[in-house]
Amino acid sequence: ERFYAQTTCTPARAALMTGQYAWRHGFTELGPIGTGDVDCLGRLYVDDDSDAATSAFIDLPAPLTLGDPANRGLLSDRLSSLGYATHLVGKWHLGASALDCYPEHRGFDAHFGLLGGAHDHFGHFDGAQCAGADPRWPCVVAPALDGYDLRDASSTSSAAVPYALAGLPASPSADGFSSNLFGARAAEVVAAHDATTSPLFLLFAPTAPHVPLQADPQDLDAAACADAFPDAATDPQRWVCALMRGLDRAVDVLVDALETATMWPDTILLFASDNGAPAAFSNAPLRGTKLEYYDGALRVPAFFAGGRVPHKTLAPTAFVDMTDVLPTLLGAAGAADAASGTDGRDLSAQLFVPNDDDADLATTLTPPRDIVLTTERDVNVSIPVLGVDFLFRTGGLIAHVNGTVYKYVITPQRPLGEPVRGEVAELYALIDDPYETTNLVDDEPAVAAVLKAKLATYTTQQTYGFKSGPRNIVTAPPGLAYAPYNNCWLGLDDPGRDDATLSCAGLLPARTPIPDLPGFGIGIQCVGNRTVAYRAEVDCAAA
Repeated sequence: ERFYAQTTCTPARAALMTGQYAWRHGFTELGPIGTGDVDCLGRLYVDDDSDAATSAFIDLPAPLTLGDPANRGLLSDRLSSLGYATHLVGKWHLGASALDCYPEHRGFDAHFGLLGGAHDHFGHFDGAQCAGADPRWPCVVAPALDGYDLRDASSTSSAAVPYALAGLPASPSADGFSSNLFGARAAEVVAAHDATTSPLFLLFAPTAPHVPLQADPQDLDAAACADAFPDAATDPQRWVCALMRGLDRAVDVLVDALETATMWPDTILLFASDNGAPAAFSNAPLRGTKLEYYDGALRVPAFFAGGRVPHKTLAPTAFVDMTDVLPTLLGAAGAADAASGTDGRDLSAQLFVPNDDDADLATTLTPPRDIVLTTERDVNVSIPVLGVDFLFRTGGLIAHVNGTVYKYVITPQRPLGEPVRGEVAELYALIDDPYETTNLVDDEPAVAAVLKAKLATYTTQQTYGFKSGPRNIVTAPPGLAYAPYNNCWLGLDDPGRDDATLSCAGLLPARTPIPDLPGFGIGIQCVGNRTVAYRAEVDCAAA
């Protein structure tokens, strides 16, 4: 009922994989998209903005430095050290600026999926997208950023180029649709696993329902979506419905595989979203959307299932945070001191041991500790290639004060792109006001002062990544740290960049931008004879 993720995908994934607040690693609103600050989990890219020769990668302090897996502390590393086979199917988006940042070098035995945050669900290319559904973000075509982003790689591969093209056709077909591909591969991983020799950790991270709004035709035309949202040409919810049907089918394929392999009775499955829906859609009745610090962005659907999970219904006052996942899963796997070095709690005994007393469980899970959403800072977002340049101030946490659970957030008081005019502090009592309608900051100034001081203390604990004060998150030279080479997405030190014959250009379909038709989350473009978004009235054959 009250599972808290993060305001967008990369911070949520960082919290999942480390058990620590994402801001401790420099991952906040946006992902590892350039040379500013943090490029991958556990590594800084220090750019002096002038000379590429003086820029360098610097490993972060333990437990997340790149090197000996025993010192890193990622969930995949730690489960691997406990004897688990580890697989990632789907989205990574925790950095790929260098080989050591790739998931197969971060504790996973194998990765099938994408390195970045999103890609065309059929053609599996990334680039030339809108940065969001908000019309203040421009929809531009940037051919230099086009890249094929679907890979099939393992930590034991002897291939000279670790970035292995999956060899799948770029043509739109149900077989090539991302949810179908990822579901099928997850089932293959389960079927190939020998549970008698080792346990299995599978991070299944499909891209649906992330933009672009595309769908397998069987889902788009299904009665459940067509009846609820009859106008496919103008209603993006029809396409979200179809994406969710495809996601449901992929999960069904995975669960069926676990049951066929007789692994389901010993399975713990966590289903959770990484953030709420973006501005073009609705998180009602919760307030707010992706990239905000209201519960519409943060409080996401989540549940545990599987044979190892007894039936329990948590009371509405029971809070669980994404940082709790790592220590809880490690605790269930038998690790000692599972919560050590994390910001989370090991809830394995409360969640996975049969207990009829839900009231005690709810009391235990109501956060006696703070949930720090992000530290306080002013951020200047400057992405010249997209024509983006604006400032915002943000910060927030959830904490107990005198037995009441409050959320304290700082929001910008300025039009986008204009100078700072000040800041707005907001205070909400989450149990009594779950939809965050009544700002109590003036009614309870003492509570607001306590939480403001707490937030300031946490801000001082952030030793790298974003800090208070204006700072570009993306700088121009020496170029993107994670950028396409011959239309293949590769890290800067990937040996593939030394292979002049390596090219993904043939995997990218021709596209024609249609700038006069703004889309929901992606610019309207023709790919072959179809659009890459929901505007069905566009005649791409004529375009």
